[in-house]
Order: sequence, then structure tokens, then C-alpha cells
Amino acid sequence: MMNTTRPAAAGETSGNLKPDEDIDALIDRLRSADYATRLEARRRLTAAGSAAVPVLIATLRERNWRLRWAAAKALSEIRDPLSAPALVHRLCDRRFGVRWLAGTGLIALGEHAVEPVLRQLRRRSSSTFLNGAERVLKGIIRQGATPETEETLRPVIAALEGLEAHLTSPIEAKRALDQLGERRKGRQAA
Repeated sequence: MMNTTRPAAAGETSGNLKPDEDIDALIDRLRSADYATRLEARRRLTAAGSAAVPVLIATLRERNWRLRWAAAKALSEIRDPLSAPALVHRLCDRRFGVRWLAGTGLIALGEHAVEPVLRQLRRRSSSTFLNGAERVLKGIIRQGATPETEETLRPVIAALEGLEAHLTSPIEAKRALDQLGERRKGRQAA
């Protein structure tokens, strides 16, 4: 079932974030040893919506895996398309939980995540990344990608499932990106 919750507009907050609450202070609370403090901070960051996205993206680069996990979790719930490239990079995180949440966030972004995943498929060939990319692309199709996008992604997924995915998936990713670009040009010309 596809969640149709709209991402918060830039600067928009929900009732859970106090107007004077500082996003950087909430990030600091994610460092707490107390689970309840970390949970409340993550919930408030998620409630901040798109206003918190730049700081959460930066937090994905932290050494502390709990911070990366919390940032990936919040970004997957906010669903701001600007987070897609950063989440794609976390598909190779050392921690499985961070990789899983990054993938979950990309699936939630749906078609907004397709091009960032395909661009990285052209550059990365580690089995960890390939497995994450396969999960994401299949998840996007399951969530209800357009028929055109599904048709474009099928050869990429077949390459990812193949024995030589590290060799064939970059080629199929390039073809898919070219197809998406041609479709975009066709829509702009119409």
C-alpha cells in the first residue's frame, strides 16, 4: 500500500515542533545515551519536515552509526526528494540497519529515487550496493511506479539479478537513464 502523505513544504512544521526549537539542538539530542531522548528528538526532527532535511543529510555522514540510523529513519519518514542522493550513498553503509532504512526511504520516495539510484549504479559495483539498489528498484515498482518507469527498470533489475551484475547493471542503468531523459525531453517539447 502506497503512503500518500505529502512531504512538508520548506519551512513548514507540524504541531510537534516548537517554533523556537533549534534543529541543531535536536541533532545534539540524538547523541544522548537515553533512548527516550533520542526517540523524541527524532520524532521532532521528522515533524520539522523539509526544514530538517539539510541537517539530516549532513548527519548521514557522521561516524556514529546511531546518528546515521536516526537520520535515515527521519528522512525515510519525511520523504523529501532532496534526500534521495544522500540516501543512495547510505546503501553502502557499514551498518545493515542504516542501509535498510536508506533503502526504505528511497522506496518511499518512489519515482523521485529512480534517477539517483541509476546514476550510482553506473559508478558502484560492490555487492552491498547492488543488493540495495535491487531492493529499492523492486520496491519502487511494487509501490506503484508508472508503467513507463516499470518498463524502463525491468532490464536493470534483470541485470541486478544476473550472475555478472557488477558488469551488466551499469550498462542497463545507462540505457535506463537515457530512456528517462528522452521521455523528459518529449514531455517538455509537447
